[in-house]
Amino acid sequence: MKKLITLIGIAFATSINAQVMLSESFTAPWTPTTTGWTATNVSVPVNASLPQGWYQGVSSVFNAYSGAPTDYYAADYTLGTGASDLNAWLITPTLNLTNNATLKFATRSGINATNLFPDRLQVRYSIGTGTAVGTSTAAPGTFTNLILDINPAYTTNTISAVTGGSVNGYPDQWTVYTLTLSSITGTVPGRFAFRYLVQNGGPGGANSYYIGLDDVQYSLPCATPTISISPTVATICSGNSIALFGSGATTYTWSSGVNTASALVSPSVTTVYALNGSSTPGCITTKTVQVNVNPSPVLFAPSYTICALGTATLVASGASTYTWSTGSNSPSITVSPLLPNTYTVTGSNGTCATTKTVSVSIGTALSINLSATQTSLCTGNSTTISALGATAYTWLPSGSGTSSSFTPTSNTTYTVSGTSGSCSGSNTIAILVSPTPTLSVGYTPSNSVCTTQGTVNLTALGATTYTWFNTSGGAYSNNATVNTPIPSTPGTYTFNFSGSNSGCTSNYTGNIYVIVCTGLNKTNISENVKIYPNPFANELTINGISGQVNIYNSIGQLVNSSLIDGETKINTSEFSSGIYYIKIKDTVNQKEETLKMIKE
Repeated sequence: MKKLITLIGIAFATSINAQVMLSESFTAPWTPTTTGWTATNVSVPVNASLPQGWYQGVSSVFNAYSGAPTDYYAADYTLGTGASDLNAWLITPTLNLTNNATLKFATRSGINATNLFPDRLQVRYSIGTGTAVGTSTAAPGTFTNLILDINPAYTTNTISAVTGGSVNGYPDQWTVYTLTLSSITGTVPGRFAFRYLVQNGGPGGANSYYIGLDDVQYSLPCATPTISISPTVATICSGNSIALFGSGATTYTWSSGVNTASALVSPSVTTVYALNGSSTPGCITTKTVQVNVNPSPVLFAPSYTICALGTATLVASGASTYTWSTGSNSPSITVSPLLPNTYTVTGSNGTCATTKTVSVSIGTALSINLSATQTSLCTGNSTTISALGATAYTWLPSGSGTSSSFTPTSNTTYTVSGTSGSCSGSNTIAILVSPTPTLSVGYTPSNSVCTTQGTVNLTALGATTYTWFNTSGGAYSNNATVNTPIPSTPGTYTFNFSGSNSGCTSNYTGNIYVIVCTGLNKTNISENVKIYPNPFANELTINGISGQVNIYNSIGQLVNSSLIDGETKINTSEFSSGIYYIKIKDTVNQKEETLKMIKE
């Protein structure tokens, strides 16, 4: 069911560019008088049993534009008797009329199953609060302002386009029209009227059948506020917050979800925030502000456990400059606390700073801190592992000193034990190794193709994701298989692609050999000679010749020599794919010829 919303004299916020003053959907059962509307029938001669004229829609003719099937208002030929001039008015409540305000509605006509009877609808407005209408089709009463005339020529067209304020036909499907007011001085009270006006209509006339009206909405133009945001541009360091302040409106909504004039935001990356501000319901202005986020240093400064009366070297990394709570500006400091203690270090990258607290404990077990430049590698790559917290270290399965570089071939866990005086400790770090893919490619039909074959399919193998490139280096596909057009010019064409597994990538370069093929079925030696197939795979058939046949590869090496007498099959399974030249010497006709063929 539709919801009835009829508001007069107040604004209703439903959009960002208009104040909706009237919204009527004719939800059944709908009565004009209870909603401030007026309906009257002044047809000549009039059907006295229908003084109101307009009535609730009938679903057996057509359904409503929206809502339940009968949720619309209708007028038809029964409003008169005999051959009648139909003149039925449906008038809105009093509204505030002003330039650029809009009236929006949906309408359509019905279709008689046996005949076409033209219908007509006028949309008018009057200045003032009255509802006086004329008593004839020529007299509009106070509604002298015509803003749309649908089918004034009474055609049977079903077009819907508006030209010069009229429509040359009546649409037979629901059509939405939006009319904009103009030539009004200031803001004045007035009413709109929907006039069902059909001359020579009624039960005995040549015109009129049935029309529907639905979803009438009248909206005033917005007086949008001018809003501003302070600061106009903001910059923070990652991990920090900033307060944004809006002004110039009475209500505010930030894209961050805050509904107050100010919003506290903590973006992790540079972010644009939008503020919708409104002073009049339904009229909204949007303003944006960009909050730039500069990266804060990721500070690494491990805590330690030392032996009693021992010393610890506290090392910070990840920034450009450092300031310790001891006053030192060095990346590292040496401390000898008698009791457990904490130290702070602030690291700066020139724009942003991060502070970290380092604790030094007193005990018998050392805290060995391990870090690696990379903990996930591809096969063949290296990582450097560094150890802190002791004065001497032992590494397993290999390594020495305070840091060592490794190129593991499989997942490996490294154990580092450290000692300082009588104190000792150990720690482990796991390095994950993913295999770098070994790539290959499959060709369909082969990598040696004819200029006339159209396309060749290249199928990448050995990885899970692929990126293909053309000969100019531009990426053009991310699928495992690409369908490559064969150039019309013979030659060698290079392609390349990359393949990745678990973040590890390899590159592959291959060639496609394009030649001119004649589809060898006959030779110039004899009309009966046949050599097939071309391209060939594991076997080549030669028929219709008596003589010597020599087969050479693309670099001139003899790969097969056979005496032929009648049909002979040559095993070519050990031939490599590529181009071959077949030299035929017919001993009967004393003729020679060299042919070019392709091995798949």
